[in-house]
Amino acid sequence: MKNRIFRILAVAVALMLILGFALAEVRTTGDVWLRTGPGLDYDAVSILSSGKTFEYLGQSSVDGRGVAWYMISAGEKEGWVSSRYT
Repeated sequence: MKNRIFRILAVAVALMLILGFALAEVRTTGDVWLRTGPGLDYDAVSILSSGKTFEYLGQSSVDGRGVAWYMISAGEKEGWVSSRYT
């Protein structure tokens, strides 16, 4: 009986963690380029308008200038946005 309760709790915690990451969002505070990688040296894919919310894909990186970048999903496109505009 205790094993069964432990398993149920373990599955519940795992689902909460998975759903928590899936529901993370990034909101733009200014117009920002969606880029192919985390930095200004990467190609710009499109521009995202200020005030929009996008799904955070759980990856971040810091460029050589010390600026954090977040990987997001913007509709059918995925890419990186600067933390300076989110």
